[in-house]
Amino acid sequence: MSYYNTYGIRRMDNFAEAKKHFEQVAPIRGNKDKIKPLGHRRYWNMASIAMPDADTVDLNYGWAEHQRESLVRWKSDNTFTVRHPMYANAYAPDNMTPYLPSGCCFAWGQGRLFIVLPGDKRYLMTRGEEMRFQMIEGKVFMLNKPVAYSYRVRRMPMATVMKEYEPFLSWLQVVLAVSHPLTNEELEFPYDNFVEEAGVKSAKYYDDLRTLVMRDTDDAKRSLVFAEANHRSRLPFAGRGVYGANSKFHRESCELLQQWVTDTTAVNWVKAMHVIAQQAAESRYVYAGSGKFPGYIRSLTLKHAQEYLRHLGIFLNRDEVLEKARLDDGEAPSKRNTNYFTEIRFVL
Repeated sequence: MSYYNTYGIRRMDNFAEAKKHFEQVAPIRGNKDKIKPLGHRRYWNMASIAMPDADTVDLNYGWAEHQRESLVRWKSDNTFTVRHPMYANAYAPDNMTPYLPSGCCFAWGQGRLFIVLPGDKRYLMTRGEEMRFQMIEGKVFMLNKPVAYSYRVRRMPMATVMKEYEPFLSWLQVVLAVSHPLTNEELEFPYDNFVEEAGVKSAKYYDDLRTLVMRDTDDAKRSLVFAEANHRSRLPFAGRGVYGANSKFHRESCELLQQWVTDTTAVNWVKAMHVIAQQAAESRYVYAGSGKFPGYIRSLTLKHAQEYLRHLGIFLNRDEVLEKARLDDGEAPSKRNTNYFTEIRFVL
């Protein structure tokens, strides 16, 4: 097993070793919190060690004070817990692996963080959840093994779902044959109305919040405001490129769009077309010429709309459309179709 060890961390395989390291290392000179480095002293702000009580040793990971938290926590009974860090990317596993006992490592796959145990058993880590382990005679045993599943789209239920959209798609095919590409300005007003009808706050509300939190020292609050503002611009879900494969879904706005496109009275079909164009149409920059307003235009095709409604249908009917198969212990789950179980919730 090879990995970079930028922070110069020596692996610790039990509570006694972690406690001994804490007791022997000197705190950083002049630091008001008397922080002790976990590895090289020059990286104390990224990798540190602490003992909040006599039975606990924390191996902390984080760039700044408001981000620093325990990645691994050892207890005196030789159990340890591992938490997903606040921030992680493809480069993080190398520097995080020395926090773990020998034989264990972190790994990155499809934009997700895994913990790997001996025997190449891989377990997906999720934010906010702890993985608990017991060290017995030098061997690691997992105490709360997660159950992993794969998801496959079932053909017949999917065809039934898509049949609901046929009247709208037939109408849309005729409209798109004679309509012109839509500008961002043409889509802004109907999209904002759709978002607010789905029960989400206005764009101005989030603009004002962002202005306020720029002066706020609470990093978690600032992150929440910017995350919600970003989600608001992608309702009911983002549908182009990478965002289409990894997008999160907002149930209330998905249900509203579903109501519009399946209503055979066609009273809201134009509004539905605008929402789909906002998220699924191909966007390109056009310069209109001297004295005219340049900007982006969105060209919606029938294929774009069909694909977008397919995602909508799977999300709203996921229990019927997706076949769920339990994986063997330690088998890494694929990311395919898991995004249909990720929902956006607005709390501000």
